[in-house]
Amino acid sequence: MNPDLRAVLADPRYFLHRIDPVLGRVTFIPTTAQRLARPSFIDGRSDFATGAPVDFPLDEAVAQTGIGEPPGSPGRFIFHVSFCGSTLLSRMLELPGSAFVLKEPNCLVDLADWKRRAGPAGDPRLGPALSLAQACLGRRWAAVEPIIVKPSNWANTLLDELTADPASVQPLFITMERRPFLVAVLRGGRDRLAFTARAAQHFASTKAAQKLVREAVAAASDPLGRAANLALLALHLQLDLFASVIRRAGWDGRCVADSGTITARPAEAALLANAILALGIAPSRLAGHAATRAMENAKGPGRSFLLETRQAEDADIERYHGTLISSSLRWAERTLGAHQRLGGAGALPAAG
Repeated sequence: MNPDLRAVLADPRYFLHRIDPVLGRVTFIPTTAQRLARPSFIDGRSDFATGAPVDFPLDEAVAQTGIGEPPGSPGRFIFHVSFCGSTLLSRMLELPGSAFVLKEPNCLVDLADWKRRAGPAGDPRLGPALSLAQACLGRRWAAVEPIIVKPSNWANTLLDELTADPASVQPLFITMERRPFLVAVLRGGRDRLAFTARAAQHFASTKAAQKLVREAVAAASDPLGRAANLALLALHLQLDLFASVIRRAGWDGRCVADSGTITARPAEAALLANAILALGIAPSRLAGHAATRAMENAKGPGRSFLLETRQAEDADIERYHGTLISSSLRWAERTLGAHQRLGGAGALPAAG
């Protein structure tokens, strides 16, 4: 027997996991703060449940949103491109009692897919469902412990909706230069190449962007070249989304971080993210925690990470795929224009 819906909506121990507009259902997973914090991703790849899922009609859950404890939005977001070090940054900011990071909740991926399927005409049910998700993600485990949501980059199509009220949002945007992004994609092999190819099509929501997808494919004569072009297009389209939102909201480049700094100078990245997100964590405590986390594999807790090893891996990719990388970068420069750098005074610069 399911618990009472109103009690579920008020209790962070029931985590909103799925929103299915086709079946008209929402699914909550019972969990604890410890189990929810443990995985690198909470998008379905990891088990964080303490019991069986419970589900309710979507319309009923939407109707109950804002009744009782507590409505509202998490307010703090880390928006990012893929393979940029956002998981490491999240790990560095996670200090019990000071910050709780929700790392890529699946409900936002569901909403991004829903928006894509709805197309330009939209779906009037989407806005209320997004309000439900924001209210559920904003539930705190401890009164003084702010929630930070790090959506999957797949959910970057929801940026306008998630930042509709700029005064209530404290964002951090993590960007990446074209060359290291492409190297990171190639380092990940077939899975990353396939993901970024799908991402390019996912982010191509306008006729102009869809034309760029066709051009990316037509510009290369082999599958790997096409995939590399599509990867750079996916990055470009996301940076366009970031730039548009930053302009609309009246934010400046000081809410932008470059991926290279997170890996090369992790403590510096964590301290500036602490300031941007207004977390108020004591710098000495955060710096020590960040230094420890930076020596761990962010996506594989329990495994170590050495910057020198990663740099050697990237150098191998550059040697092996140098011609491909140069060709795709030339295509991007010619077709997409100069790389868009969003940072301004106070932003985390690219690692030198």
